[in-house]
Amino acid sequence: MRRSIFMFLIKLAAGVGLSTLFWLGLQARGETTSGAAIVVKEQGYVPFAGAPIDYRSGNLNDPLARLQQRLDGGEVRLEYEPEHGYLRSVLRALNISLSSQTLVFSKTSFQYPQISPEHPRALYYNDDVYVGQVHHGRSLEFVSFDPMQGAIFYVMDEHKVDRPRFERSILDCIQCHVASSTRGVPGVMLRSVFTSPSGTQAPKTAQFITGQESRMKDRWGGWFVTGKLGNSTHMGNTLVGDSAATDPSGKLDTSNYLTPYSDVVAHLVLAHQTQCTT
Repeated sequence: MRRSIFMFLIKLAAGVGLSTLFWLGLQARGETTSGAAIVVKEQGYVPFAGAPIDYRSGNLNDPLARLQQRLDGGEVRLEYEPEHGYLRSVLRALNISLSSQTLVFSKTSFQYPQISPEHPRALYYNDDVYVGQVHHGRSLEFVSFDPMQGAIFYVMDEHKVDRPRFERSILDCIQCHVASSTRGVPGVMLRSVFTSPSGTQAPKTAQFITGQESRMKDRWGGWFVTGKLGNSTHMGNTLVGDSAATDPSGKLDTSNYLTPYSDVVAHLVLAHQTQCTT
């Protein structure tokens, strides 16, 4: 009997793929119009989906969930701008300062095809929310911290619609945002990489997770950094190619962004905060 079950599982794995077999997630019961019970499968493995965290639960009290409630109730309205979409209005509603803007040109987002030294991704933050926008991207990206479930991931369609909504995005985001660098729970991290002119990590080079204890010389690879930090050196504003390293700052058109800055103070606070909130 055991051998029969084992052979069945082997055949099933061969037919659907091991990843599909082991990534079947929770089950929820529903009913047809005739009252017969049916089983609805939610595919995709999600860490901490069970009690006590219940990470799949929609019972959320993070800033994005609260803002969506205000949108649904008509208390707040998001304004669309042709140049920046809903970004400015969202930042205002979440009380996120434009001075928090940092620009990253390494391809470290699920919208990586649109990220390059010429068109970096913009990141904004306050104590509880991180907002990312990719130049000509399809979605605004959000990480919003819930007091019980921790980091909650959302996207918002960048196109103009009558009723813009924040949509929770679990599976796409946790593939990168649950790692040793986030201490094994959903969270945020900053990567510093030796970046090639295309925006990808240069082959056979090291990468670093940037936190408050990181050495300055290992920080901000793949990021633009404006302002001075005394005589300290860092990896920012540098592309690594076959020849000598180059500074891509001259290729950046800052008029595409809400401010022309990616200030070193914003970088320092961000590095400290990401390691504190995870």
